[in-house]
Amino acid sequence: MFVAINNTDKSAIYLDGVIKNARNNGEITPEFVMEILSLTNHRSNIKKLVNSIKDVCTTKEQLEPYSEFILSCVDGREMSGDAMDMLNGLADICGVREEFDLANNKPKLYGEKDCEGITVFSDEGIKQKGACKVIYVNNVHIHLPFHDLSRFQMMKFRDGSDVSLSESRDLPKAIDASRCDVIRLNDCDLTKLDMLKFKEGSTVALGVSTASDKPTGLPKFLDVSMCKSVYLSGRDLGDVKCLKFKEGSIADLSKTTNLPRDLDVSMCSSVDLGGCDLSSIENLKFGEGTEIDL
Repeated sequence: MFVAINNTDKSAIYLDGVIKNARNNGEITPEFVMEILSLTNHRSNIKKLVNSIKDVCTTKEQLEPYSEFILSCVDGREMSGDAMDMLNGLADICGVREEFDLANNKPKLYGEKDCEGITVFSDEGIKQKGACKVIYVNNVHIHLPFHDLSRFQMMKFRDGSDVSLSESRDLPKAIDASRCDVIRLNDCDLTKLDMLKFKEGSTVALGVSTASDKPTGLPKFLDVSMCKSVYLSGRDLGDVKCLKFKEGSIADLSKTTNLPRDLDVSMCSSVDLGGCDLSSIENLKFGEGTEIDL
């Protein structure tokens, strides 16, 4: 009954415009509101959807086709006080008060029956979920050390989140950190990843501790060119085919091994190469004014 968020790539402002156009064109339908609900957890979008239904439906008969939407809105989602007041009234008119209170007081964290994509709100929620294609973590702070995440094919995170998967075992095939301000994957084996995406201006920690006793390789194509801070301390860079940094970024390459023959860090504001063997590097480029630690 409850709808999962299967796609979170559309912004709240964009979806507000979609909802406004649908209202103006008389296209607010049960199918439309459920489709939008599967794309967002933003309280502004949900409030506009609830407002739209309230404006066009005044009787039980008119509201009954929207009962699934009304229940899904309170199944653990972000909700403004105004929207909740309206939903309470709609639940009474529609005759789903008992189900509404159950969904509101005991959230099912979206889509218990949805094997395509599910949304969770906490570290504990992730641990409790079974296998699925996509798991979207709607929490600002995520800390999951030493955890097996291989039952998920992809992990996605909310905008502005701070995520630590350091020392986690068996990561998903794809990690979409394109909304994370900070992502930590220290002491993780990243060689089996098919996709690893970072956010513009993010901080990325991919270092390896001396105490690590398991595989800790990197993907061949590691794109950190959008990251403001990159920490690769202790990593073996031998398999990395392309290593580019962002203008003005901080790059920690301390204690790394097998550095590329051509290492261009001229765009970095700060570079740490402490503890590195630089004898194999044929071309090393620094920028004017770059802070360098050798």
